[in-house]
Amino acid sequence: PILVACPKTVIDVWIEEAAKWVGLKAIALIGPKKKRVKLLNDNFDKAHMFVINYDGLRTFTKQRRKLIQNQGNRRRVVYENDIAKNYPWQVLVADESSKLKHHTSLQSKTIHAFGHIPYRYILSGTSITHSPLDLYSQFRFLQPELFSPNFHVWKQDYVHVTRQRLPRGSSSRYTHFEKVTGYKNLDRLFRQVNPYVVRFKKEDCLDLPPKTYQQQYIEMEGDQLKAYKSLAKDYIAFIQDNVVTVSTALAKILRLQQVTQGFYVDAETEALHRFKKNPKLRALVQLIRDLSPKHKIVIWCRFVEDLRRVKELCRDIKMEAGRPAGVPYVSVSGDTPFEERSAHIKKFQNEESVRVFIGQIQTVGMGVTLHAADYAVYYSQDYNFDNRAQTEDRIHRIGHESDKVIYIDLSCKH
Repeated sequence: PILVACPKTVIDVWIEEAAKWVGLKAIALIGPKKKRVKLLNDNFDKAHMFVINYDGLRTFTKQRRKLIQNQGNRRRVVYENDIAKNYPWQVLVADESSKLKHHTSLQSKTIHAFGHIPYRYILSGTSITHSPLDLYSQFRFLQPELFSPNFHVWKQDYVHVTRQRLPRGSSSRYTHFEKVTGYKNLDRLFRQVNPYVVRFKKEDCLDLPPKTYQQQYIEMEGDQLKAYKSLAKDYIAFIQDNVVTVSTALAKILRLQQVTQGFYVDAETEALHRFKKNPKLRALVQLIRDLSPKHKIVIWCRFVEDLRRVKELCRDIKMEAGRPAGVPYVSVSGDTPFEERSAHIKKFQNEESVRVFIGQIQTVGMGVTLHAADYAVYYSQDYNFDNRAQTEDRIHRIGHESDKVIYIDLSCKH
């Protein structure tokens, strides 16, 4: 049989498309671990394909110490996966393989444990999202002999690194760190991987309209503007006077972004407070009024509070005279039960009355099809290029019938 590992949001897509295009019986391995094992044991000789999400597959991975005789009888930690070890798979497909780009993550090591399977495939529209080093972990699964088993040895051939001293006052026990300043020998790297790559560009295969981008800048006001300026001033002073770790910097940027979205979380009580005035929400109201009568819209949100506010807005928005309040919508987030997600997506895709899809970027920004929409509005977003590229392609894909695809970013000025 075939085993497909993929993000949870696209399990249903694999089940449906396998039956539709090649007539394969596919079974989703979801639910508690015991249930997944039972599904696998009961159907292994009956089904053509099993589909499991990366987190579900990871639960079957175990560490053990293995004696390596050709390395001075040393023991080293190896990762074994019960599903990889106990079942005679012939094919493994790792979909959205950019999820495997960190070679030290348990998710990647789980997939590496399947390196003995005869036929292995990785699928991705964005296999390199941060740097050429993203290829290492993916090819450790796809073609283990291609690269050195030691990442740091392999990296020296392709990266310019400088050794820099940590600032005084750093809490780290180290005094120096390595900083990547550039890349080298990339032609050689790509020559190595090219024999194993089949690449299709959208423009070569599909007749899709070009992407159009619009930026709407919004002025903050009142207490929201005061809070933003006060936080920004405090953070600048903090950065000037302290050694700042990446995690601390990101946490402070996150709080500033929350203020631009019209809310903040009290650091001491963890209580959530909304500002009375939210100019970004007003801008979204106007977009929905202007667009939803003639167009379907996807609204992307990063924060749970954003999802809550946008859903409230869609329920209560006053449309043109003579029409009832509200605009029909569906929403998918991390809180949406898995078995309901596919139904919500189909409802947006197939029912003309449903005009708005509200999606959480981290949950449904990858793999699903939302091409019934020709507008995507980014009410909030994260700083991950991979997530942005993936969310854009939810509506810009085969089957899109409109002559336009428009992306609108709502951004606050400060």
